[in-house]
Amino acid sequence: MADPTDAVFALWQAADHRGAELVNDPGALCLNQLNTSDPVAAGQFYTDLFGWRIEVNGNDEQDYWGLYNGDTLNAGMMPLPSGSPAPSHWLVYFTVESLDAAASSIADLGGQVLMPPMVIQSFRILVASDPQGAIFALFEGRVDP
Repeated sequence: MADPTDAVFALWQAADHRGAELVNDPGALCLNQLNTSDPVAAGQFYTDLFGWRIEVNGNDEQDYWGLYNGDTLNAGMMPLPSGSPAPSHWLVYFTVESLDAAASSIADLGGQVLMPPMVIQSFRILVASDPQGAIFALFEGRVDP
């Protein structure tokens, strides 16, 4: 499916397996982030569809919204930079113990670092692609237990 900003996503109805049982540990999923051309339209869509609550977490550098399922932070959302050639998209983050070590391994494993390590507040991230071109992000910093 795609939301009104053309960000592609999938739905899953849990049965015996609820989904990710391990999160925030090194090598595991830690965050999903919607990078969108229209945060207002996307926010309204996901609020209406899933009942998510949206909370502004902006700072001086970048607007950022937390997407909450009840009281639990479920994802983040930020606007695409003006004039960005990238389409609206969901980006998955995985936790690593050392962003520098992971960055140096990506090319050796057939991937490519697309956005080099950068500091955001008290954590570091990078964006990369795997050998098949799938884009993902890596996160180094404190995560929820």
